[in-house]
Amino acid sequence: MTALVVAGGYFLAGTVWSVVKWWFFVRNCREEYDERKTEFLRQHGVEGTAIPDALKAKWKENLGYGYGRRNSRLDGDVIPKAAKRKGRIMTWMCYWP
Repeated sequence: MTALVVAGGYFLAGTVWSVVKWWFFVRNCREEYDERKTEFLRQHGVEGTAIPDALKAKWKENLGYGYGRRNSRLDGDVIPKAAKRKGRIMTWMCYWP
């Protein structure tokens, strides 16, 4: 009985931890997106935060190719999807300690 309680607690803690890690991951993706967008706008001499219609296609292309970043969290998806990162989430759940 004790082993079942400990195992249940372990997996419950792992599940909670994976939700917290996912939140941090998504927040970091947003920060990276904002940094890239600011740099893109600066390189093209655009004031403000809105991407002009004339540059939207180029922005999407640059974002899709990693925009020169090797270990980018943004792999072409502006909005991270849990379905594409199942392995990472399962690792967080199982190996949280």
